[in-house]
Amino acid sequence: MTTIAPHQRTAVGRHRRELEVILASAPAGAAVVVCCIVPPATCGPPLHAHATCDETLYVLSGVLLVRDGGQVAAIGEGGLVHIGRGTPHTFATTPGAGARFLILHTRYDRADAPAHWPTSPGRTDARRD
Repeated sequence: MTTIAPHQRTAVGRHRRELEVILASAPAGAAVVVCCIVPPATCGPPLHAHATCDETLYVLSGVLLVRDGGQVAAIGEGGLVHIGRGTPHTFATTPGAGARFLILHTRYDRADAPAHWPTSPGRTDARRD
């Protein structure tokens, strides 16, 4: 069992987004969970794909616009989007609403990790931008 207290989480600011790493590098590098807060009218990352992991977005509050492949969907509070590995995707918020959501990466391989995510709370060997 892995238990992480709120004070053990790592906060990261990136591209007008506030990120908080809740869980990184679970046993065998199987998952990463990040809480993300994005203000209204904010573009997310450029269109990208993950070669070695699936990504799931779960909206806690607000509205998130998600582009998955060629489809765009407005996902409200309690909505979930699952994006399979290798699928180009991105997200943004509407002019009228920001969003707070969880990002879960599964079948995660360390080589595919975004450079700004630490390997685990308190570790200092993380890759950096």
